[in-house]
Amino acid sequence: MVSISLPTSLVTDTLLEDEEYDFLKKGSSGKLSDEELLARTIEKALKTKKLAQSPNMTSSIKVETSIKVEDLLDQIGIWHPYPLFITFSMAFLWLLSVMPTMSPSYMAPSSPCTLDNCSFVTVQNEFNITKTLIDPGEMTSSIFFLGNGILGQIYAVAADRIGRRPVLIASLFISGLSGIGAAYAPTFEIMLIGRFFQGSCFTALTMINWVMCCESISFSGHGYASVLFGLCWVIGYCSVSPLAMYFSTWRYVQLATSVPCVLFGILMMFTLPESFSFLVAKRKRDDLVKWIEMASRVGNEEIDYDADQIVDMSSREEDNESLLQTLKLVLQSKLMVTNTAVETFLWKFFDKIFTILKY
Repeated sequence: MVSISLPTSLVTDTLLEDEEYDFLKKGSSGKLSDEELLARTIEKALKTKKLAQSPNMTSSIKVETSIKVEDLLDQIGIWHPYPLFITFSMAFLWLLSVMPTMSPSYMAPSSPCTLDNCSFVTVQNEFNITKTLIDPGEMTSSIFFLGNGILGQIYAVAADRIGRRPVLIASLFISGLSGIGAAYAPTFEIMLIGRFFQGSCFTALTMINWVMCCESISFSGHGYASVLFGLCWVIGYCSVSPLAMYFSTWRYVQLATSVPCVLFGILMMFTLPESFSFLVAKRKRDDLVKWIEMASRVGNEEIDYDADQIVDMSSREEDNESLLQTLKLVLQSKLMVTNTAVETFLWKFFDKIFTILKY
Protein backbone atom coordinates (compact mmCIF):
# COMPACT_ATOMS: atom_id res chain seq x y z
CA MET A 1 0.00 0.00 0.00
CA VAL A 2 1.43 3.39 -1.00
CA SER A 3 0.17 6.76 0.17
CA ILE A 4 1.91 9.72 -1.53
CA SER A 5 1.65 13.48 -1.41
CA LEU A 6 4.25 15.35 -3.50
CA PRO A 7 4.91 19.05 -3.94
CA THR A 8 3.46 20.00 -7.33
CA SER A 9 6.49 22.01 -8.37
CA LEU A 10 8.82 19.15 -7.54
CA VAL A 11 6.87 16.68 -9.68
CA THR A 12 6.59 19.15 -12.55
CA ASP A 13 10.31 19.99 -12.50
CA THR A 14 11.19 16.33 -12.49
CA LEU A 15 8.88 15.45 -15.34
CA LEU A 16 10.04 18.35 -17.46
CA GLU A 17 13.46 16.67 -17.57
CA ASP A 18 11.91 13.42 -18.73
CA GLU A 19 11.81 12.77 -22.46
CA GLU A 20 8.54 10.95 -21.99
CA TYR A 21 6.73 13.87 -20.30
CA ASP A 22 4.62 14.63 -23.35
CA PHE A 23 3.42 11.06 -23.28
CA LEU A 24 3.07 10.69 -19.51
CA LYS A 25 1.10 13.90 -18.99
CA LYS A 26 -1.80 12.36 -20.90
CA GLY A 27 -2.61 10.38 -17.73
CA SER A 28 -5.70 8.29 -18.01
CA SER A 29 -6.35 9.47 -21.58
CA GLY A 30 -3.10 7.88 -22.77
CA LYS A 31 -1.81 4.35 -22.50
CA LEU A 32 -0.85 4.75 -18.84
CA SER A 33 -3.35 4.99 -16.01
CA ASP A 34 -3.21 7.74 -13.42
CA GLU A 35 -1.66 5.32 -10.89
CA GLU A 36 1.02 4.24 -13.36
CA LEU A 37 1.72 7.88 -14.19
CA LEU A 38 2.22 8.66 -10.52
CA ALA A 39 4.49 5.66 -10.03
CA ARG A 40 6.66 6.67 -13.00
CA THR A 41 6.82 10.20 -11.64
CA ILE A 42 8.15 9.04 -8.28
CA GLU A 43 10.63 6.67 -9.89
CA LYS A 44 12.04 9.43 -12.03
CA ALA A 45 12.18 11.85 -9.11
CA LEU A 46 14.06 9.38 -6.95
CA LYS A 47 16.56 8.68 -9.72
CA THR A 48 17.37 12.37 -10.08
CA LYS A 49 17.69 12.60 -6.28
CA LYS A 50 15.47 15.67 -6.23
CA LEU A 51 13.20 14.09 -3.68
CA ALA A 52 16.14 13.38 -1.42
CA GLN A 53 17.19 17.01 -1.67
CA SER A 54 13.72 18.33 -0.95
CA PRO A 55 13.28 19.82 2.54
CA ASN A 56 9.72 18.52 2.49
CA MET A 57 10.68 14.92 1.72
CA THR A 58 9.80 13.50 5.14
CA SER A 59 6.41 15.10 5.21
CA SER A 60 5.79 14.69 1.49
CA ILE A 61 6.21 10.95 1.10
CA LYS A 62 4.75 8.19 3.20
CA VAL A 63 5.42 4.68 1.94
CA GLU A 64 4.02 1.64 3.73
CA THR A 65 5.85 -1.53 2.77
CA SER A 66 4.58 -5.04 3.32
CA ILE A 67 7.12 -7.06 5.35
CA LYS A 68 6.86 -10.85 5.57
CA VAL A 69 8.42 -13.25 8.06
CA GLU A 70 11.09 -14.38 5.62
CA ASP A 71 11.98 -10.77 4.79
CA LEU A 72 12.79 -10.01 8.42
CA LEU A 73 14.73 -13.24 8.91
CA ASP A 74 16.72 -12.39 5.77
CA GLN A 75 17.42 -8.96 7.23
CA ILE A 76 18.72 -10.55 10.45
CA GLY A 77 20.90 -12.95 8.45
CA ILE A 78 22.06 -16.52 8.99
CA TRP A 79 25.29 -15.53 10.78
CA HIS A 80 23.57 -13.38 13.37
CA PRO A 81 24.36 -14.63 16.93
CA TYR A 82 20.70 -15.11 17.86
CA PRO A 83 19.64 -17.49 15.04
CA LEU A 84 23.03 -19.19 15.36
CA PHE A 85 22.31 -19.89 19.03
CA ILE A 86 18.93 -21.37 18.15
CA THR A 87 20.44 -23.50 15.37
CA PHE A 88 23.25 -24.91 17.54
CA SER A 89 20.90 -25.54 20.47
CA MET A 90 18.39 -27.42 18.35
CA ALA A 91 21.13 -29.40 16.58
CA PHE A 92 22.55 -30.43 19.97
CA LEU A 93 19.23 -32.11 20.75
CA TRP A 94 19.99 -34.63 18.01
CA LEU A 95 23.19 -35.52 19.87
CA LEU A 96 21.25 -35.97 23.11
CA SER A 97 18.44 -37.98 21.53
CA VAL A 98 20.57 -40.47 19.62
CA MET A 99 22.56 -41.63 22.68
CA PRO A 100 19.67 -43.34 24.53
CA THR A 101 18.41 -44.58 21.17
CA MET A 102 21.60 -46.49 20.39
CA SER A 103 22.72 -47.40 23.94
CA PRO A 104 20.79 -50.75 24.02
CA SER A 105 23.34 -52.10 21.56
CA TYR A 106 25.67 -52.27 24.57
CA MET A 107 23.19 -52.32 27.46
CA ALA A 108 21.29 -55.35 26.16
CA PRO A 109 23.21 -56.90 23.24
CA SER A 110 21.52 -59.74 21.36
CA SER A 111 24.79 -61.70 21.29
CA PRO A 112 26.35 -61.58 24.77
CA CYS A 113 30.10 -61.66 25.01
CA THR A 114 31.55 -65.07 25.95
CA LEU A 115 35.19 -64.07 26.32
CA ASP A 116 36.96 -64.20 29.66
CA ASN A 117 37.57 -60.44 29.74
CA CYS A 118 33.88 -59.51 29.33
CA SER A 119 33.22 -57.68 32.57
CA PHE A 120 30.41 -55.37 31.43
CA VAL A 121 27.13 -56.10 33.22
CA THR A 122 24.30 -56.18 30.68
CA VAL A 123 20.55 -56.05 31.26
CA GLN A 124 20.39 -59.81 30.74
CA ASN A 125 23.05 -60.37 33.39
CA GLU A 126 21.50 -57.97 35.88
CA PHE A 127 17.99 -59.44 35.77
CA ASN A 128 18.93 -63.04 34.93
CA ILE A 129 17.02 -62.99 31.65
CA THR A 130 17.16 -66.24 29.71
CA LYS A 131 17.04 -66.18 25.93
CA THR A 132 14.60 -68.63 24.34
CA LEU A 133 13.00 -68.18 20.93
CA ILE A 134 13.33 -64.43 21.45
CA ASP A 135 15.51 -62.43 23.77
CA PRO A 136 13.35 -60.47 26.25
CA GLY A 137 16.37 -58.30 26.95
CA GLU A 138 16.03 -56.75 23.51
CA MET A 139 12.80 -55.15 24.70
CA THR A 140 15.15 -52.52 26.10
CA SER A 141 15.37 -51.17 22.56
CA SER A 142 11.94 -52.18 21.24
CA ILE A 143 10.01 -50.55 24.07
CA PHE A 144 11.80 -47.28 23.36
CA PHE A 145 10.38 -47.11 19.82
CA LEU A 146 7.02 -48.42 20.98
CA GLY A 147 6.77 -45.39 23.26
CA ASN A 148 7.58 -43.13 20.34
CA GLY A 149 5.00 -44.83 18.15
CA ILE A 150 2.20 -44.53 20.72
CA LEU A 151 2.88 -41.16 22.36
CA GLY A 152 5.26 -39.42 19.97
CA GLN A 153 2.55 -37.78 17.87
CA ILE A 154 0.99 -36.21 20.94
CA TYR A 155 4.04 -34.00 21.34
CA ALA A 156 3.83 -32.94 17.70
CA VAL A 157 0.19 -31.89 18.05
CA ALA A 158 0.95 -30.08 21.31
CA ALA A 159 3.77 -28.18 19.63
CA ASP A 160 1.31 -26.79 17.08
CA ARG A 161 -1.14 -25.82 19.81
CA ILE A 162 0.94 -24.41 22.67
CA GLY A 163 4.30 -23.78 21.03
CA ARG A 164 7.60 -25.43 20.16
CA ARG A 165 9.50 -24.12 23.17
CA PRO A 166 7.38 -25.57 26.01
CA VAL A 167 7.09 -28.95 24.29
CA LEU A 168 10.84 -29.17 23.70
CA ILE A 169 11.71 -28.23 27.26
CA ALA A 170 9.11 -30.64 28.67
CA SER A 171 10.43 -33.40 26.40
CA LEU A 172 13.97 -32.87 27.66
CA PHE A 173 12.83 -33.28 31.26
CA ILE A 174 10.57 -36.27 30.52
CA SER A 175 13.30 -38.01 28.54
CA GLY A 176 15.98 -37.30 31.11
CA LEU A 177 13.99 -38.09 34.25
CA SER A 178 12.39 -41.26 32.86
CA GLY A 179 15.82 -42.38 31.68
CA ILE A 180 17.28 -41.77 35.14
CA GLY A 181 14.39 -43.71 36.63
CA ALA A 182 15.15 -46.61 34.31
CA ALA A 183 18.78 -46.57 35.41
CA TYR A 184 17.75 -47.08 39.04
CA ALA A 185 14.89 -49.50 38.32
CA PRO A 186 14.79 -52.42 40.77
CA THR A 187 13.09 -54.72 38.27
CA PHE A 188 13.21 -55.35 34.54
CA GLU A 189 9.57 -54.34 34.11
CA ILE A 190 10.05 -50.94 35.77
CA MET A 191 13.14 -50.36 33.63
CA LEU A 192 11.02 -50.98 30.53
CA ILE A 193 8.43 -48.44 31.72
CA GLY A 194 11.17 -45.83 32.07
CA ARG A 195 12.51 -46.62 28.61
CA PHE A 196 8.96 -46.42 27.20
CA PHE A 197 8.46 -42.83 28.35
CA GLN A 198 11.99 -41.91 27.38
CA GLY A 199 11.32 -43.14 23.85
CA SER A 200 8.07 -41.20 23.65
CA CYS A 201 10.14 -38.01 23.44
CA PHE A 202 12.14 -39.14 20.42
CA THR A 203 9.90 -37.37 17.89
CA ALA A 204 9.94 -34.15 19.90
CA LEU A 205 13.72 -34.09 20.22
CA THR A 206 14.39 -34.94 16.57
CA MET A 207 11.55 -33.37 14.58
CA ILE A 208 10.06 -30.48 16.57
CA ASN A 209 13.52 -29.05 17.17
CA TRP A 210 14.20 -29.11 13.41
CA VAL A 211 10.94 -27.26 12.78
CA MET A 212 11.87 -24.80 15.52
CA CYS A 213 15.20 -24.12 13.85
CA CYS A 214 13.74 -23.69 10.35
CA GLU A 215 11.11 -21.28 11.66
CA SER A 216 13.69 -19.07 13.34
CA ILE A 217 16.37 -18.68 10.69
CA SER A 218 16.48 -17.47 7.12
CA PHE A 219 15.71 -19.99 4.38
CA SER A 220 19.25 -19.57 3.05
CA GLY A 221 20.55 -21.08 6.30
CA HIS A 222 18.56 -24.31 6.15
CA GLY A 223 21.27 -26.14 4.22
CA TYR A 224 23.95 -25.23 6.76
CA ALA A 225 21.61 -26.25 9.57
CA SER A 226 21.00 -29.69 8.06
CA VAL A 227 24.75 -30.34 7.93
CA LEU A 228 25.14 -29.30 11.56
CA PHE A 229 22.22 -31.49 12.64
CA GLY A 230 23.71 -34.47 10.84
CA LEU A 231 27.10 -33.84 12.43
CA CYS A 232 25.58 -33.77 15.92
CA TRP A 233 23.75 -37.02 15.19
CA VAL A 234 27.00 -38.73 14.20
CA ILE A 235 28.84 -37.40 17.26
CA GLY A 236 26.09 -38.66 19.56
CA TYR A 237 26.03 -42.01 17.78
CA CYS A 238 29.78 -42.47 18.11
CA SER A 239 29.89 -41.35 21.75
CA VAL A 240 27.95 -44.41 22.96
CA SER A 241 30.87 -46.80 22.44
CA PRO A 242 33.35 -44.86 24.65
CA LEU A 243 30.68 -44.65 27.36
CA ALA A 244 30.15 -48.42 27.26
CA MET A 245 33.92 -48.98 27.40
CA TYR A 246 34.37 -46.60 30.34
CA PHE A 247 31.50 -47.78 32.53
CA SER A 248 31.17 -51.28 33.93
CA THR A 249 27.40 -51.71 33.90
CA TRP A 250 24.35 -50.86 31.79
CA ARG A 251 22.98 -48.73 34.64
CA TYR A 252 25.79 -46.19 34.34
CA VAL A 253 25.44 -46.08 30.56
CA GLN A 254 21.70 -45.45 30.90
CA LEU A 255 22.41 -42.75 33.49
CA ALA A 256 25.11 -41.08 31.39
CA THR A 257 22.80 -40.87 28.37
CA SER A 258 19.89 -39.43 30.39
CA VAL A 259 21.34 -36.84 32.79
CA PRO A 260 22.49 -34.46 29.98
CA CYS A 261 18.86 -34.05 28.87
CA VAL A 262 17.85 -32.72 32.29
CA LEU A 263 20.84 -30.37 32.47
CA PHE A 264 20.25 -29.04 28.97
CA GLY A 265 16.54 -28.67 29.72
CA ILE A 266 17.38 -26.38 32.65
CA LEU A 267 19.60 -24.29 30.38
CA MET A 268 16.92 -24.05 27.71
CA MET A 269 14.35 -22.84 30.26
CA PHE A 270 16.28 -19.61 30.62
CA THR A 271 17.70 -19.13 27.13
CA LEU A 272 15.55 -20.73 24.41
CA PRO A 273 13.04 -18.39 22.71
CA GLU A 274 9.84 -19.46 21.01
CA SER A 275 9.81 -20.12 17.29
CA PHE A 276 9.61 -16.85 15.37
CA SER A 277 7.12 -18.14 12.81
CA PHE A 278 4.96 -19.68 15.54
CA LEU A 279 4.66 -16.30 17.28
CA VAL A 280 3.63 -14.72 13.99
CA ALA A 281 1.13 -17.47 13.16
CA LYS A 282 -0.47 -17.20 16.59
CA ARG A 283 -0.49 -13.39 16.33
CA LYS A 284 1.45 -12.96 19.57
CA ARG A 285 2.59 -9.44 18.81
CA ASP A 286 4.12 -8.63 22.21
CA ASP A 287 6.19 -11.82 22.26
CA LEU A 288 7.22 -11.15 18.68
CA VAL A 289 8.50 -7.70 19.64
CA LYS A 290 10.47 -9.23 22.54
CA TRP A 291 11.99 -11.81 20.15
CA ILE A 292 13.19 -9.13 17.74
CA GLU A 293 14.43 -6.82 20.51
CA MET A 294 16.42 -9.67 22.06
CA ALA A 295 17.95 -10.46 18.66
CA SER A 296 18.82 -6.78 18.33
CA ARG A 297 20.53 -6.71 21.74
CA VAL A 298 22.40 -9.98 21.18
CA GLY A 299 23.64 -8.88 17.76
CA ASN A 300 24.30 -5.31 18.97
CA GLU A 301 22.57 -3.90 15.89
CA GLU A 302 19.31 -2.16 15.12
CA ILE A 303 16.65 -4.21 13.33
CA ASP A 304 14.02 -2.32 11.33
CA TYR A 305 10.61 -3.91 11.67
CA ASP A 306 6.91 -3.32 12.08
CA ALA A 307 5.37 -6.08 14.19
CA ASP A 308 1.82 -5.14 13.22
CA GLN A 309 2.59 -5.40 9.52
CA ILE A 310 4.36 -8.77 9.92
CA VAL A 311 1.43 -10.25 11.83
CA ASP A 312 -1.08 -8.74 9.41
CA MET A 313 0.70 -10.10 6.34
CA SER A 314 0.92 -13.55 7.91
CA SER A 315 -2.78 -13.62 8.69
CA ARG A 316 -3.56 -12.83 5.06
CA GLU A 317 -1.41 -15.73 3.84
CA GLU A 318 -2.78 -18.39 6.18
CA ASP A 319 -3.31 -21.66 4.40
CA ASN A 320 -6.66 -23.21 5.22
CA GLU A 321 -6.13 -26.36 3.19
CA SER A 322 -7.00 -29.66 4.85
CA LEU A 323 -4.48 -32.45 5.39
CA LEU A 324 -5.98 -34.41 2.48
CA GLN A 325 -5.61 -31.40 0.17
CA THR A 326 -2.02 -30.92 1.27
CA LEU A 327 -1.18 -34.58 0.60
CA LYS A 328 -2.81 -34.31 -2.79
CA LEU A 329 -0.61 -31.34 -3.68
CA VAL A 330 2.49 -33.25 -2.55
CA LEU A 331 1.58 -36.30 -4.64
CA GLN A 332 1.02 -34.10 -7.68
CA SER A 333 4.60 -32.85 -7.46
CA LYS A 334 7.01 -35.24 -9.17
CA LEU A 335 9.95 -33.59 -7.41
CA MET A 336 8.42 -34.09 -3.96
CA VAL A 337 7.55 -37.72 -4.68
CA THR A 338 11.06 -38.41 -6.01
CA ASN A 339 12.78 -36.74 -3.05
CA THR A 340 10.59 -38.62 -0.58
CA ALA A 341 11.31 -41.96 -2.26
CA VAL A 342 15.07 -41.32 -2.33
CA GLU A 343 15.12 -40.23 1.31
CA THR A 344 13.10 -43.28 2.39
CA PHE A 345 15.48 -45.60 0.54
CA LEU A 346 18.55 -43.98 2.10
CA TRP A 347 17.09 -44.21 5.60
CA LYS A 348 16.27 -47.92 5.21
CA PHE A 349 19.54 -48.69 3.44
CA PHE A 350 21.79 -47.13 6.07
CA ASP A 351 19.63 -48.50 8.88
CA LYS A 352 20.21 -51.98 7.50
CA ILE A 353 23.95 -51.35 7.14
CA PHE A 354 24.22 -50.14 10.75
CA THR A 355 22.26 -53.18 11.93
CA ILE A 356 24.62 -55.54 10.11
CA LEU A 357 27.70 -53.78 11.43
CA LYS A 358 26.32 -53.83 14.96
CA TYR A 359 26.17 -57.61 14.92
